[in-house]
Amino acid sequence: LDRQAKKHQELRYFSLECRRDGKAAGERMHKFFVERGAKGLPFVEVYRGDTLLEATTVAPTGVEAFSHAIGRAIEAAQRARAQ
Repeated sequence: LDRQAKKHQELRYFSLECRRDGKAAGERMHKFFVERGAKGLPFVEVYRGDTLLEATTVAPTGVEAFSHAIGRAIEAAQRARAQ
């Protein structure tokens, strides 16, 4: 994922870790990921402003899928700017 962040430097990246450790904060974080539809981690969401453009789980072997998701998100942002 770091390689993709370097490739698409015009984007901003944020990271959250789900630590379900039985404590209240961990349980809230787990609930947050479940509500987002995350079936596995890392789970990536791409936004333009407040608009969700793409959401996907990226397995360690799925970096190519992540790259495609970023490409689709950039194309969607470009279409939105053209409108």
